[in-house]
Amino acid sequence: VRTAWGTTRWIGFQSGVHRSANGYHDGWVKFLTNSGYMGGGSDRYRPGTDTYNGATAWLTYVEGPNRRVGFYDGIHVSSIGFAESTINGINEAGMATGVSLQLFQEPGNPATVLGQTAWLAWPSGETVRVGLYGPEHTRSGSYQWNYVGAPDDSGIVTGTTFRYAPGTGEDHGQSTWVANVATGETTELGLMDAAHTRADGYRVSNMGWTSNARFISGISYRYAGVPSGESRYTTWV
Repeated sequence: VRTAWGTTRWIGFQSGVHRSANGYHDGWVKFLTNSGYMGGGSDRYRPGTDTYNGATAWLTYVEGPNRRVGFYDGIHVSSIGFAESTINGINEAGMATGVSLQLFQEPGNPATVLGQTAWLAWPSGETVRVGLYGPEHTRSGSYQWNYVGAPDDSGIVTGTTFRYAPGTGEDHGQSTWVANVATGETTELGLMDAAHTRADGYRVSNMGWTSNARFISGISYRYAGVPSGESRYTTWV
């Protein structure tokens, strides 16, 4: 990065798992705010090779250190060290959101992606999980699929989570949610009553608009009294 003061410095990561056997290191800037915060990623390589092994997400300030954000342990790293986190957005206060892949652990294989963890990170690099991870949102094998949008400048963080039939990977709709930016605590939004839930438990809510006053709108599919083959929606705020 080159600052307004004419100085230039490295950003991202260039050593360890981020440098290939031949000395290559690849990185990119994905976001740059007017306040000077940046977010991006650095490629990862299998030790001693030039083989791609995922990506590390990072957050920095024009005159600050590089901070790794996302998750790189447990379900988020494969048996050969593959891990991939991606930044989805940053606001002017330096708050970032993103996702980390959930991986099937099979010895000797790079990775099989079966889910995705959403997260919220601060300029310090501290990262907390956001999204929905309960039984209705967990497929067989204990995987979940969460998506989080970019945080707005008022601090609203919203996203969606796939729903699954109990104990299986069968599609059961989608939930929408908002996260507390101070703690990461997540609250499901939308209409969840009988009129908006199909007989088999299938339910869908989608996010609409947010405002700087922290109002959130959206829609929920309605099933009660709706002719077969047709779609009806209820709006909410």
